[in-house]
Amino acid sequence: QGKGTFVSLQDERRSIYQFFHVVRNDGVQALPVSELLDFRKATADNRSADLLQLPRTAHGADVFKLRNVLRVEGVPVVLSDIIIPCALFPGLSEKTLREGGATLYAVYQTHFGVNIVRSTEELRAIRADPGDARILALDAEEPVLEVRRIAYTFNDVPVEVRRSRVNTRNYFYLFDQGGTTA
Repeated sequence: QGKGTFVSLQDERRSIYQFFHVVRNDGVQALPVSELLDFRKATADNRSADLLQLPRTAHGADVFKLRNVLRVEGVPVVLSDIIIPCALFPGLSEKTLREGGATLYAVYQTHFGVNIVRSTEELRAIRADPGDARILALDAEEPVLEVRRIAYTFNDVPVEVRRSRVNTRNYFYLFDQGGTTA
């Protein structure tokens, strides 16, 4: 029984680092803890609908909008605004998001059978707006790294559009594709 739990935790940890690329300036990669700040049902704007390959209708496509902050050792490091199609996540609730798994992608997989298999990201340096700066414990206008991600499941079906702002005061973005094998 204990071995199954260990394997599950190992898979979850690997999954976290597959999509979480923020590292302390001293090179330490610590596990983030997610805090849900907002969850609501909304209508997709045209850009999000196009990115998620949702049909444009008179009333718009239904989506869930989430806002969360990832903390590393208590420090707010990543603030994300996330949009996902309601059709892929029927019955998604705030309770499921808060209690359903250690990561959002674990919630997708465990509760809805949606596996994130790849993502594309665009990175830019921007200045933090006052609201984002407050949440990330930064000065307004302080530089942050903006990461715009589209996450996909099998057959290149887009599942999620995400805009994250990363506190780079004591952290950096590290992407290690493949690594080395012995």
